Amino acid sequence: MMIAADGQPPVRLALFEPEPTASAKLACLLRAHGALPVLMPDPAIASRAWQDEAHEAIIANPFRSRADPRTAITLFREMAGCRAFLALTPDDVAEQRIMAMQAGADDAFAVSGDPREMMARLSALLRRRTPSATMLACDELTIDLIRRSVNRAGRNIAMPLREFDLLAWLARSADRVVTRHDLLRAVWRIDFDPGTNRIEVHMSRLRQRIDAGHEHAMLRTVKGSGYALVSRSGARMLQQLGSF
Repeated sequence: MMIAADGQPPVRLALFEPEPTASAKLACLLRAHGALPVLMPDPAIASRAWQDEAHEAIIANPFRSRADPRTAITLFREMAGCRAFLALTPDDVAEQRIMAMQAGADDAFAVSGDPREMMARLSALLRRRTPSATMLACDELTIDLIRRSVNRAGRNIAMPLREFDLLAWLARSADRVVTRHDLLRAVWRIDFDPGTNRIEVHMSRLRQRIDAGHEHAMLRTVKGSGYALVSRSGARMLQQLGSF
């Protein structure tokens, strides 16, 4: 069961499993199924290393973190943001799996379990979490790329074409910082910074449309870095890292 479609680049997965033998087996299994596992440090002691890591999902054993399992699961959930989080458990017992899912994991699986089942569970998570070719979503915000429509919490939001393109590009990298240069190149099709405030003007208008009337502000400016569309869990992570 391949988790990357034919002709597509490997699916990039963040992997945290400090036990060397288990980590090596998991990495080998993931590579064999079309993934690119990236070994990550314990977020309880090195959370900043996760900030710039672009991944489609997290596979992590919170029971091997320096933090207690519940705290570690909360950290991994915040690192995952809108992306999938599969928790690994050291023992094949229901109590550990239930606790992991109640604490924030999308699914949980024993390290010692059947690897075929783990890959099936991971594939299902990626299908549910990966946006379709025509839809983008983050928390209660949905973007229809065909109809060019935006909805947040049941309210349709009209906006000009340029603002729609800007929002859609940020949504494609939800919970990650997008630089000014990347936005200028993707939305305005220019490879240099003209030194104007065009992005700031459009972001200000977008905030009025998207965030007005909501307690959680999704559109954020990350000083010195760029901009981000941030889920609730992603906001907690970026605040802990001091990004805003």
